[in-house]
Amino acid sequence: MTNFEIWQDLTPIGQGGMSNVYKARDEAGNLVAIKFLHRNLISNKAVLNRFIKEANILKDLNSKIGDSNISQSKTNYKSDFVSAKIANIIDFDFDHEQPFIVTEFIAGQTLEDLIEDGVYELDQAIEVFTSLATTVSILHTAGIYHRDIKPANIIISDGQAYLIDFSISFLENSTRATQIGDVIGTPQYLSPEAHLGENTSASGDWWGLAASLCFALTGKPPFGNGPAVLSNINSRNIDLEGLSLSERNVLAAALDPKIENRAGIWETLEALSSLVKIVKRVDRNAILRHIFIVIMVAICGFLIYYIFR
Repeated sequence: MTNFEIWQDLTPIGQGGMSNVYKARDEAGNLVAIKFLHRNLISNKAVLNRFIKEANILKDLNSKIGDSNISQSKTNYKSDFVSAKIANIIDFDFDHEQPFIVTEFIAGQTLEDLIEDGVYELDQAIEVFTSLATTVSILHTAGIYHRDIKPANIIISDGQAYLIDFSISFLENSTRATQIGDVIGTPQYLSPEAHLGENTSASGDWWGLAASLCFALTGKPPFGNGPAVLSNINSRNIDLEGLSLSERNVLAAALDPKIENRAGIWETLEALSSLVKIVKRVDRNAILRHIFIVIMVAICGFLIYYIFR
C-alpha cells in the first residue's frame, strides 16, 4: 500500500454497480486506473469481501507474472503468463475511507463501444479472439475463472485485446463469495448452466467468449436481451443475422445448450479460420478468371483488328 496522495488528476471514466473508476497519474506522470468501492456499499461485508477478492486474484496473477519485463529466456510458465492481456494491479487499500484498487490504465475502447462504429470482419475477429482465448487459457491454468466475460469487459488498445474487471472472478481452492445456486454475471453472456446457478468454472468463461465473438461479428448478443435469454438458448433461437450459413453453423455449435455437444473455442476459431481461407481462395480464383477473360478479350480484339484491317 502507498499513500493515496500520490495519485493525482483523478478523472471519472466509468461507473458500475459496485464501484466508480477514475483515470489518474502517479508522481512520475504514469497513467493508472483507480477503482473505488461505492461509499454506500462499504458497510456491506459481502460486497467488500468481493472487492478484496478481486485484488487478491490480480495479486495472484502478478505473483505468477513477476516482473513485467521477464524475458522469454526464463521459464515457459512465466513466459506464458507474461502474454496474458490483463491490467496488472499496482496498489490497493481496503482501510482507506473509501476502499480502492489501482491497476494499469489500458487506453482504448471496450468491444461494446467499438462495435457501435461497425462490426468486425471475420479475419479481424479471429485475431482478437485468439488473443483473448490465450488469456483465458492462462487464467484457467492459474486456477482463475473470470465469470463475466462480455464485450463491456474487453478493451481493445492498439490492436490488442485486454480482459478487465475481475470483481466476480473465482480463484480455485479459495472460499467462494457466492454459493452454488446463485446466478451471477451478465445474462446475455451467461451459459445455460450459469443461468441455473450451477458451478460452471471454465465452461462459463468459454461460453462468454463465444457469445462475445458473436457480438463482435453481428453487433448483437446472440440470444437477445431480457428474460427470454435462457429460453432462446434452450430452443437454439440464436440471432446471427448477416453471417453466412457456414459461419452461423460454426458459431451455433460453440453455443449449444448441451455442454457435451458444445464445440470448444479453439475448435471454433480453427473452423472460422478455415472459412476465411476458403473465401480468400475463392476470391483469388475469381480474380484469376477475371484476368483470363480480360486477356482473352484483348487477344480476340487484336486478332479481329489484324484480320479485318
